[in-house]
Amino acid sequence: MNQLLRDGTHPEWLTQGRAVLIMKDPEKEPIQSNYRPITCLCTTWKALSGIIAAKMSKHVAQYMSKAPKGIGSNTRGVKHQLLVDGTVARDCKRRQTNLCTAWIDYKKAYDSMLHTWILECLELYKINRNLRTFIQNSMEMWKTTLEANSKPIAQVNIRCGIYQGDALSPLLFCIGLNPLSQIITKSRYAYQFRSGATISHLLYMDDIKLYARNEREIDSLIHTTRIYSNDVGMSFGLDKCGRMVSKKGKMIRTEGLTYQRAT
Repeated sequence: MNQLLRDGTHPEWLTQGRAVLIMKDPEKEPIQSNYRPITCLCTTWKALSGIIAAKMSKHVAQYMSKAPKGIGSNTRGVKHQLLVDGTVARDCKRRQTNLCTAWIDYKKAYDSMLHTWILECLELYKINRNLRTFIQNSMEMWKTTLEANSKPIAQVNIRCGIYQGDALSPLLFCIGLNPLSQIITKSRYAYQFRSGATISHLLYMDDIKLYARNEREIDSLIHTTRIYSNDVGMSFGLDKCGRMVSKKGKMIRTEGLTYQRAT
């Protein structure tokens, strides 16, 4: 494994995977949306990527925003986010304050993020040059064979997005979204507690919830998120996005988002 990292290259078989397509509902038509891909990766790759991810996690911890809970140790992950979200809702109701929130869902998030952006973030966060070279060369060789009913259908080169099923890919995805978290934090648009503490967003992998004091602020945060997402190759799944407006502790309305991907 050390030799692979020093050379920066590896055999093709190391990063070739299998994606077995499982039909969700046999009674429905055999269309794309009715299949769930189950990814199988090489055991050697999973072991090697796990070692790399463990080392990288310790290094990038100093650069990561506090909002993302998809990676890291000593965190309850999504449970932590639910507790924080519930605390905000109770505080708004008890103090009868104004609160605007928005929840963002991405369309095929893990298949969309640009490899060039991930590599740029690795350089930004001062990841070892040998590791960056190895990851870049690996990305260029990522491919998976689609299978259905125990028969191969096609081989697909992965030109954007990440693998699923190893330890490194989720870390790369979170690193790629970390600058967005930092931008939102620096905007200073946020919900404020009586103590003066503020919260602008929660982020768990590809799920984002935004918080602000009024509609102007929440719209600005949504716009910032949309622009960043478009720039890194991702787009909103508008049918699962929404916005809620509360005034004096009472919910006034909820509505969907109508922002379109920039062209």
